[in-house]
Amino acid sequence: MKKNKISENQAAFLINYAFVHRIEEAANMTGINRRTVYDWLEEDENGNPLEPTFVKLFTNEKNKVFARVRDLVLEQAEQGNTKILLRLLDSKMFTGTPFEKADKIIPDNTNTQNDTIIIDLF
Repeated sequence: MKKNKISENQAAFLINYAFVHRIEEAANMTGINRRTVYDWLEEDENGNPLEPTFVKLFTNEKNKVFARVRDLVLEQAEQGNTKILLRLLDSKMFTGTPFEKADKIIPDNTNTQNDTIIIDLF
């Protein structure tokens, strides 16, 4: 049965996710297991989301994060920092499910401050 509302936990998670941009961290802040978030993102046998309102809100927030990262990466590239572009491409960011991608960028100790800021958005 599809719901048109979101629960208090879902609302709290979305608020936390808007600040930290990481599923696991936002789930911990909310007091839920990250697996719960993935359960909320599940689809039925016909490919329809079980929690359509939550999926829509989560997807909107996720798109904002990616748009911000894109803008920051392009800004850095325009300033001549190609390292961040290469790192993004090497990160396997473009493989896996959309909800696993954000966890795949792991900063190293050689990042410039701007690299770290962009990577920390995930």
